[in-house]
Amino acid sequence: MMLENKEAIATGSARGTGKAVALQFARKGAVVVVNDVDLEKAEEVGHQIKSQGGQALVVRADVSNQKEVEEMVKGEFRP
Repeated sequence: MMLENKEAIATGSARGTGKAVALQFARKGAVVVVNDVDLEKAEEVGHQIKSQGGQALVVRADVSNQKEVEEMVKGEFRP
């Protein structure tokens, strides 16, 4: 798989294009950081990835807030 053992952050991934990107990262073997301000919807996407055999970590962060983004990217990305 192209992204095996790589981490990928998918912002705005609770719905729409961001969700599609997160699911594709997972299909390619990445550990996906599912990020959105809507934690409940992001957790649903994380569960979907895991139910398909992928690895996901859900992180609630507002990407318009620099401090929250910095905290998100400092995180440990292994679920």
